[in-house]
Formats: sequence, structure tokens, C-alpha cells
Amino acid sequence: MCLGSAREEGAFDSSGVEIEAGFQSEDVEGVFGHAESLWGEGKGVDARARIHEDELGSIRFRREAGLTKHIGLVGVSPEGAALCMRQISRQAARLLPPHLHPRITLHNEPLAAYIDAIRNNDWHGVGDLLRRSAQVLAQAGAEFCLTPDNAVQYAIHLAEHDSPIPWVGIPDLVAEAVVREGRKVVGLIGTKWVMLGAAYQTQLGLRGIRVLVPEAADVEHLDRIIVGELIYGKVRPESVETALRIIRKLAEMGCEGVILGSSEVPLLVTAENCPLARYDTGDLLAEQAVRFAMSGGESR
Repeated sequence: MCLGSAREEGAFDSSGVEIEAGFQSEDVEGVFGHAESLWGEGKGVDARARIHEDELGSIRFRREAGLTKHIGLVGVSPEGAALCMRQISRQAARLLPPHLHPRITLHNEPLAAYIDAIRNNDWHGVGDLLRRSAQVLAQAGAEFCLTPDNAVQYAIHLAEHDSPIPWVGIPDLVAEAVVREGRKVVGLIGTKWVMLGAAYQTQLGLRGIRVLVPEAADVEHLDRIIVGELIYGKVRPESVETALRIIRKLAEMGCEGVILGSSEVPLLVTAENCPLARYDTGDLLAEQAVRFAMSGGESR
């Protein structure tokens, strides 16, 4: 079962302070200093350093090196997987105390195998590829897994069958973010498999949100840019302008925000240059991965 996106108890804000418990900033320095001293003494993971509840009085603060859940990252596009690894690391730095990043293991099947299966509309084949990675990751110790690739989100439910570990999916996270911000009409850009598919339209539609996609010619333009350039890490200035032009057209159609439905699109569309509110699917997924890794609860 895909894991939900409810924020877990014990989450930390940007300063490393536990959000739910709300302990004060003056408590943090002593706690972090204690954790850092353990690292400085070379105890680290072997010591399984535990900061006990009584160190913060009534505040539950339990974070030790290696205690967070082990994240399994399923790569499809190598560039997208690399970007997701960085996003997870940055979210961990924002949400966790210093030096307590979760363990992350990456596994991928060849990108060509995914592309062939998708082009042949073989979604069970896509699910098999995803499940194969989940099995490898579980053997490596991962306790849940995710993929930042938007084109294969449709197949995650197929991959969950006989998967040894649960999955975190993207569409629900995006839908909840849009609802949380009160928007009613959003655009969607990505590969044509994403823009013309049903994954986002279904999840957002069920919540009363309209999802608009670019006109047919622009769908083809974006698809060529992503598949022909971005998945190889190529970023051309003219491609940046094409993407922004398409987003401006979505704004003219009434969109209040835009879903970056490709793990590589943030190479083109940034917070600084985007004319609409951005829903960066990779970043939303990375945040949820860290929050679940921090939790001690069962998967849902």
C-alpha cells in the first residue's frame, strides 16, 4: 500500500526543533552538542547514540544515528534519481538534527527497459521493473521505497503486489499540497505520458481541482525537451524559454499553479523564473520520504 502523506509526530522545522512537541530553541543546543560529541568521540552509529526523553523533561526527543528508517530509491531516469537524492539530502538537512541524515540506497533497472515497456503500453512490465528494484532494496535493508519518476507512477499500484516493502507515491502528495493552498485550477507539464495520462487528473479531480495541460503542439515540444535533453542532463537556454512560454500560456488559461510532472523539469523551471506557483513533485516526494523515515509508526 502506498504510504499516506500525513506529517508524522516528531517532525522537525528548519531549525531542527520538533514541531509537534514544540520544545524551545534553548534546548536544542545542548541536545545537538551531545549528539556531536558522540560523533567526535568516534562512537557514531556503532554506539547507537540515544538522546533520552529525560534529557528534555516531558519532551519526547528520540533521534539516534541510524535510527531513521532506511529509504530505498528506485531510479528510472539516472538524472532524475540523482536530483531526487540531492532533494532528500536537503530535506533531511532541513527537517532533522545535524548529521542525522537517513540511510538511502539506490537501485535502478536500465532506463531503456522502462522506455520500451511504456512505449508498448506494457504497464505490468513497468510494475515488474519497479518491483525488482524494491526487492533488491529490501535485501539491502530499505524499509520503504519511492521513485521520483512521474511517468511510472501509474504502475506503482502494480509494483506493490508482492513488494516486500511499502511504496510512497507522488500524485496524492501533489493533490494534498494543492488542496492545502486552496487552488482550484492547476497546469501540468511533463512528458506526454504524464500530461496525457490519468494519474494526476484522477487524484486532483477527486478533490475538485481542474488539471489543464498544454495544447498538443506544446505537449510534443515539452516531451522532446525532457526525453531528448533533460534526462541526459542537458539544459539549453532556448528550452528554458520554451518551458516558461508554455507555463505563461497555462496562466492565461486560468491556471493558478503548475505541477512539475517530471523529475528533471526543475532543471528548467525554478522558483526564481516560474510565473506560477510551482508544485515540484520531486521535492514533495523527498520531504515525505524524510518525514516517514523519521517516524516510528506503521505504514498505511
